[in-house]
Amino acid sequence: MYQRVLLIFLGYLFFSELSLANLLQNPSFDFWVDDSTPNNWVVEYRTYAGVFKESGTIHSGPFSARLIRRQAGTGNNRGLRQRIPVTPDISYTLSAWFYDNHDQVSGGIVLTWRNIDSVAIGSTGVVYTQDTASWQFLTLTATAPNRPPDSVAAFVDVLLRTYGFTGSQPGGFVFVDDVDFDVSAISESKIIADPTFAEYLIITPNPFSFHQNINFKINRKVPVRLSIYDISGKLAKVLLINQTLNPGSYNIIWNGKNEKGGKVAGGIYYVILETNKRERTVKKLVYTPH
Repeated sequence: MYQRVLLIFLGYLFFSELSLANLLQNPSFDFWVDDSTPNNWVVEYRTYAGVFKESGTIHSGPFSARLIRRQAGTGNNRGLRQRIPVTPDISYTLSAWFYDNHDQVSGGIVLTWRNIDSVAIGSTGVVYTQDTASWQFLTLTATAPNRPPDSVAAFVDVLLRTYGFTGSQPGGFVFVDDVDFDVSAISESKIIADPTFAEYLIITPNPFSFHQNINFKINRKVPVRLSIYDISGKLAKVLLINQTLNPGSYNIIWNGKNEKGGKVAGGIYYVILETNKRERTVKKLVYTPH
């Protein structure tokens, strides 16, 4: 119980340090790589759903995202995805604003939970839009699974999708804006610190270009796994794997290289410190290679 609560606290502190309640990057679609790719979001299968920058129908800010369904009927439900590290047994809330005034498509939000190997272990039910010429607020709250040994959530896919129905035709579109994914009020009320696992996890400098110092302190003898994942949830570098550490302070240096010795691409990464008991502490870093 206390170990789990510590994980909540440390994960919450990580995001508090960034002065961000929202765990998503570019949640209001203010920034775009190009007219069909919003920054920090993955477009799922463009043959199923098109994504485009929209400046006319917006909820706030300069842009929203227009999602176009390219398939007839049911199935093949796709759109936008962002993968976020999560803590097992913690309750999270996803919300988004949708504009749906097309009778051939619905918008929807859903969460897909994944384990430390990024394998899907479960999903929430879909919350759908209604066909109405106004902005509508969709929200759902769910708890990250904690069913050892295989169904322990480490990541979640935040999904914004188009949905068809029997007889629906391609070409229907919806708009989405101002998405939020955060620890729910239920879990925030449980946050307590218990210094039995890791007293701290400090990464410096951040952002970094050449070498990243990862410092942590273990207060008891415990097997430790220290890993780095990219923003999509893909393993970028394993630093310590199933190595039992004695109590004490440790400093690990990462030079921006992956398991094969090549340089990783610049961008956002997550340092994840965990034990074989699934206690987990997460920190975000930014790599800017020169």
